[in-house]
Amino acid sequence: MKQYTEEGLQLYKVLTQLDAERRKAFQCGVAREGGRLVGLSARQNMALIFIKELTSQEPDGISLKTLAQHLNMAVSATSAMVDHMVRKHLVQRAQALHDKRAVRITLTAEGESEFLSCNASLLGYMSELAQRLNKSELRTLQKVVNKFSRKRASRHGRRTSAGPK
Repeated sequence: MKQYTEEGLQLYKVLTQLDAERRKAFQCGVAREGGRLVGLSARQNMALIFIKELTSQEPDGISLKTLAQHLNMAVSATSAMVDHMVRKHLVQRAQALHDKRAVRITLTAEGESEFLSCNASLLGYMSELAQRLNKSELRTLQKVVNKFSRKRASRHGRRTSAGPK
């Protein structure tokens, strides 16, 4: 088993705090701007984001397995979450055009509207938070995130468009 370092532990604490701020920003951003939160968790909101992003590349929808991989969830847990979102009329399951056995997931019109509303509010709130940082701090933060993204992608054999080194 690998040993942890104090620096590693400190980084873990910082990233955990940053993730908590991101989650709080989602909750506050929606509430503060009067966005219509329909009982979505932060994970469900991330699912909307991934479905929106990935269906721009695959208009007939994405597979449950693809969504699960992007959310870092088990396929069974992702399926249960998608079922919940189907009942809320945010996403729909449909047969794939090329394979009648495969199911593709897309946003409904209501899901698209919810995505736009929640994320506009979230981006407004995040813009307020970004004003607390000067341009140099924002560039440094972006460099750190890019470095982590390149490292993770290289460990998994993927290329990344994280930007210059």
